Amino acid sequence: MEMLFVTRNIGVIDGITRAVITAGLIYMGFISNSIVSDSFSKDIIALISVTSLLIIIIGIYPLYSLAGISTCAKKDK
Repeated sequence: MEMLFVTRNIGVIDGITRAVITAGLIYMGFISNSIVSDSFSKDIIALISVTSLLIIIIGIYPLYSLAGISTCAKKDK
């Protein structure tokens, strides 16, 4: 049985950018009622923010994996 191992493909700058955007989404989805007041929209924003947070923690963005993209720094062997 062959195991599929996916290496990290989110680099430092990419991760920091995603974290800043995710922090804004978390604020809009969970904390603030003045920016978005519709409960359905807040639920969608909250779902997107939680998904983005999991992607940052894991360090693997599935669409990057499918496209063969990596923003990680290349290591010399």
